[in-house]
This record gives sequence, structure tokens and C-alpha cells, in this order.
Amino acid sequence: MYKLILQDYRSHWRSSLRKLYDNSTICFVWFFYAIIGIDSYENNKLSYAFLAFPCLITYILGRMYGGYMNKTFFLCPLDANARRQYAIHSFRLRIIIPSILFLIGNIILLFMDIFSMEILLIRLIVYGFTAVSVNIYCQPTATDNIYSTNRYPFVGNFETLNTYSNAINVINIIILIHIEEYSIVELHPLELALIGIFMTLQLVATISKVKHFYWQSIVLMEFYK
Repeated sequence: MYKLILQDYRSHWRSSLRKLYDNSTICFVWFFYAIIGIDSYENNKLSYAFLAFPCLITYILGRMYGGYMNKTFFLCPLDANARRQYAIHSFRLRIIIPSILFLIGNIILLFMDIFSMEILLIRLIVYGFTAVSVNIYCQPTATDNIYSTNRYPFVGNFETLNTYSNAINVINIIILIHIEEYSIVELHPLELALIGIFMTLQLVATISKVKHFYWQSIVLMEFYK
């Protein structure tokens, strides 16, 4: 199944880029990563690169390939079970690919003594929550009202929870990028408290998103678009 999905990704990357271009939030995402990259201190450029870039790639893959199956499957249709497996494995693959980049980069930083194993675990947890959260997604549909807005075909208030979880993800990424201490014991108690609070908020947001919208995103992806 993974081979089929990768082949589909390679065959339709141009049309998928169009979906990324049509997504109005992508400009804000690029702007955010550019700003925190400029703002990052000289001695933690690598810390920025190996945390922010995998998160950005995860976001891009989720918007390019999340929430739909390509129309070309009409020519060689899959049965219901195969479509379900495609949706599930596609979700996993959009997390696995940038996770490999994250692990390679951060293990290199660990051996370079940029930070300790505890900091690496914190970065891994924050990245994992972010990767899962941004990939629970489906392509929005345009409404016919005078405002020409896009709506997500989820049952529930996806827009609010998605905005909230994205904001928490961003805050955690900024916090971790600007941590210059080698280990947890070197952190100020207020810094530890801040990290703990926002990681807890991120955990709650991610669990809520998985609980309410993960399976809906899988079901919606079973239909060709």
C-alpha cells in the first residue's frame, strides 16, 4: 500500500501543489517560519532547522495530500476496504516521512552536544503532537454565499479547534527553538513550568482533534475528489 501511495504522490505532485496554493493559510505558515528563523539566535540555527523544517514539511504534505483521493483512481477503482487502507496508510506516511528527517537531524544535534536526551525527548513529543494534529485535515469546499468562504465538511467545529491547536503548536515550537540550555536541570523553574503548561495544552488539543476528527478525515478520504 505504501508503494501505491508514494507512486500516487509522485504522479500528482503538480496538481497537489495547486491545492497547497489555494490554501489561504499557507502564506501565514511561511511567514511564521521565516520570522522565527530570522529571530532565532546565531547559536541555535541548527536547533531551528531540525525542528521547524520537519514541522513545515508535515504541514505541506498534509495540505497537499490530506483529505482526498485523486480522480485517476476512477480508472482503476479500489474497493471499499482498499480505500480505507489507503486513507489510513496515507495519514501515517505523511507523518513518517518528515519524522525520519526530524530524527536524523536531532540525533546529529544530540551527538554534537547541542542538547541532552531529555531536551530531545521534549522536542520529539512536541513534534509528534504537531505532526498528528496538522495531518487531521480534509480539503475545504467553497460556499456559495456572498463571502465566498471555505468550509470543512466535518461534523463539529473543526475550524475553532484547528486554529487553537495550530496556535499551541506554534508557541511550543518557538519555546523549544529558543531553549539554549543543555539539559532540563539547567532550565529556570519558570521555564520548566511554561514548557509543562503548553505541552499539556498541546496534548489536550491533539487528543481532542484525534477524538473528534481523525476518523472523519479517514472516511472523507475514501471518496474520490
